[in-house]
Amino acid sequence: MQAEGDTSMTTEESEDIKRHFDVVAEGLESRIQLVTEGVSLVNERVDRLGDRLDSRMDRLETEMRHGFAELDGRMDRLETETRHGFAELRSMIKLSYAELENRLARLETAYDTIQERLAVLEARQAS
Repeated sequence: MQAEGDTSMTTEESEDIKRHFDVVAEGLESRIQLVTEGVSLVNERVDRLGDRLDSRMDRLETEMRHGFAELDGRMDRLETETRHGFAELRSMIKLSYAELENRLARLETAYDTIQERLAVLEARQAS
């Protein structure tokens, strides 16, 4: 027993405090272990998610490259078709102008002939 005014702890009190702290420490250790396991699980999930995202990004990148290559091919074909179409159009326009030029020349000749015949008729009628 302790005497009045004696502030020192008995061995039994000291053992009680030690047991209490051991229990508290054991509880904290188990809680820390749970937190560690939780963090580990979260890290695994984040890693799996990262792997899935990497895989999706790789697929998307591949699809985009394929799509751009396809678009380039389409653009090349369109350019070729457009150039060919314009070349055909130019040829058709040249041919049309040549035909119009021939028709105009024939009309001018016919007009000149009619003018000459009219002048002859007018001269006969005047005499």
